[in-house]
Amino acid sequence: MKLWDQSDIYALINKYPQQFEQGFRLAEPVQIGQGIKQIIISASSYNAAIAQIVIDLFRSELKVPITIHQGYDLPQTVSADSLVIAISLCGNRAEVLSAARAAYTQKAKLVAITTGSELEIFARERQLPVILIDNTLPEFSAPSKGRLAGGFMVALLTQILINAGVLAPAVRPRILSASATIGKMYLPKMGQKLAGLIAESTVLIYSSSRYGGLAILAKTLFNISIPLPSFYQELPAALYAEVKGLARKGLAKYFVLILQDTTEDSRIQQVILDTQTQLAAIKVKNYVVDLPG
Repeated sequence: MKLWDQSDIYALINKYPQQFEQGFRLAEPVQIGQGIKQIIISASSYNAAIAQIVIDLFRSELKVPITIHQGYDLPQTVSADSLVIAISLCGNRAEVLSAARAAYTQKAKLVAITTGSELEIFARERQLPVILIDNTLPEFSAPSKGRLAGGFMVALLTQILINAGVLAPAVRPRILSASATIGKMYLPKMGQKLAGLIAESTVLIYSSSRYGGLAILAKTLFNISIPLPSFYQELPAALYAEVKGLARKGLAKYFVLILQDTTEDSRIQQVILDTQTQLAAIKVKNYVVDLPG
């Protein structure tokens, strides 16, 4: 616990629900204009997972398609009626800088999200909207370096989509209400329990497509922050394509983390039960995280 307290990670987790309001406020002044027909989010690793969470949350409410782009340049279909959101907290990710340059060349609307460096310089030199995050904030400084700023980043992206007219303003109070529910989950205690369960294991994370972004985020945090090998597979595919392979002994010590929302389709609920049954039969430990919906 000494190292935990020295790095203030415990305090950051406790304050996680408060990040949402901060993120909304920071993105409020960004002016984008109307007429957007497609949105491309240029991001990698952790930030790409955050973008996927936003898409998963509002898939049925988005008025235009959103694509997450993790490579260099941009598709030729990106044009003046496209919005490109370029996210690089360090400001130097080569893929994101490449996409930002392509967006500018292809006359797309561009919003940059960063703590500074090359991405900020690129945007300011061209008088493009830039959301500059203070890298001295605990969520964005060492040791977490933005990896525990998920609420902040979700709110930022959501507010940009509201400003662009592709999401209704009513989603903001819904997120703030949900953040209050998250606050009641007592995240530090859950985190401590999981830390004990997954120690020295290869972690496999299973969820439905609704929570794919959250699962990818967890995988990324396990891989980078602990570090611990971690992989994600969507349900029901994991049940049929992966679980049986875990029965082979001597390869690795596996631990399966299952994300469950009891408000989901009853067929997914049955798949989760079947997955747990098969895991028990081959003596692979698992833990179900009950999500608040």
